[in-house]
Amino acid sequence: MGDEDLVKPPTRYRCATGRVAKWKDSTNIESELFRLRMSFATVHHRLLARITTGNDELHRFFSRASGATTQSPSTVKSKVQFRELHEQAEKSYACLAQHWQRYSYQESHIVGITARTKVFASSSELSNGCFNVLFEHTMGIKQVKIRIEAANAATSSSKLPTDYAAPLLNLEATSQLQDHRQHKKYYDSLSNAAKSKIVSAVAFPSVLLASSSVSRAPPKSTLSQPTRKLHKSPGRLLRSGDENVVMSSLPKFIPPAVRLAEGSPGCTRQVAGGADVEQIHDLCAFAKSATYQSQKNFLRVDDKKKMVFQLEPVGQNSFDSPKTQSIDKFLTTKSSQYNRLAVGLRFALTLISLATSAWTPEQPARDDVILVCSEGSAKKAAKPLGPFFLRNSRDICSAPASSNGYPWHAKSPLLLLGVILLELFHGEALEKQPSWAESLDEDGEPNEMTTFCGAFLWVSRAQRSMVNFIGEELGGALYEAIRKCICFDFNRDDDYGDSRFAEIVYKEVVVPLEKCCPRI
Repeated sequence: MGDEDLVKPPTRYRCATGRVAKWKDSTNIESELFRLRMSFATVHHRLLARITTGNDELHRFFSRASGATTQSPSTVKSKVQFRELHEQAEKSYACLAQHWQRYSYQESHIVGITARTKVFASSSELSNGCFNVLFEHTMGIKQVKIRIEAANAATSSSKLPTDYAAPLLNLEATSQLQDHRQHKKYYDSLSNAAKSKIVSAVAFPSVLLASSSVSRAPPKSTLSQPTRKLHKSPGRLLRSGDENVVMSSLPKFIPPAVRLAEGSPGCTRQVAGGADVEQIHDLCAFAKSATYQSQKNFLRVDDKKKMVFQLEPVGQNSFDSPKTQSIDKFLTTKSSQYNRLAVGLRFALTLISLATSAWTPEQPARDDVILVCSEGSAKKAAKPLGPFFLRNSRDICSAPASSNGYPWHAKSPLLLLGVILLELFHGEALEKQPSWAESLDEDGEPNEMTTFCGAFLWVSRAQRSMVNFIGEELGGALYEAIRKCICFDFNRDDDYGDSRFAEIVYKEVVVPLEKCCPRI
């Protein structure tokens, strides 16, 4: 029923006999229906006007915010400090290569790395530089969070300072309180007995004095000594001789809390942030084991730096039945378009976070990227982790590691990023598109330009679908971000970049993706 039908006045109807019915009084059923239609039409128009007004205000708000962002990109400060991220990636790669080269391990280990995103990390961790590393072992997969820290950062010896701010438990005070309560109960029992036997008021204090003289002395605790505030206990009556004995037995230094025993000289365990940290001596054993001696472990980078490994998550419950998936395999799963775009956003963050390091090859391929999926519940599938860039431990040992980084061969990785983003949006591979067949050579075989030509034709035809999916503004921003990656349209004369160029890619590619994707 359209709006015209709602406001259309009732017409006279023809009876079965062919005569035209005449209008009756206000109790006519047709008149009542007409009034109901008019009432519903009024409410309908009023609600529709409110919705339209709200949508217009919302569009104007987003238009102003988008205009302020795009008109002055120089004033927009990046949330991620890529120089620090690149230094973390370079030093972590060099540390692993140095350790494996030093001990000449013959075993081969698969190592994956991804940028630590908002699923586990806060914005400060992401900006300071933090990655998740994947190790394959005999029982499955282990994921750890890595970061480079100063050798003495958040680390202290087993001797705690005297002003250590922590809840204190004085065992001697607890013992005295228990004795005081026992004595009080004993006095109460004597009082009740005296009343029942009608003992005189004069004899009762003597009984108390006699009982106090034979009462046992409070036991001394071997774990702690009483603090100075407890030298004079208000609830106890001590003779001067006993008080001198107690005061003379106190040591000159009274620790404020219970102390742990000193460690042995050769122990490598330290206290850092309240958790034990174990130094890793055998990286292969660490990589192959499901767990290690501690939740936190570290490798020495040099005298000033160390690389800290922390299980992420601690219980590793999400890796009970892990399965690795390629991008092509993930495209065949029943995943929503928003979830696929979120995977693309994480891949973009990982790619530009590892840009100047040896973690990414000069010519990355689709096979270098995997996802890790665990078995979800029957009603809801588990979200994949990653994407991870895969490297082999032997490749890490053979590839030269530089602490100063490398120039970023950005054109090929960004083309791969644009193609994967396009495939994740549509849920289909590039090779299955008509644009791929149009980009083959005369013999029907792909060449070095087939990927670029096929992706360029596909993204040009996909602009309308992106606008229809997420709106004119956000859909246009998504299209422009993917187009820039495919065409390498960043106002560069060469194909090389550095940390500053990675920040430009972040602003022009990742920021639009963050607006289009759910929180990751």
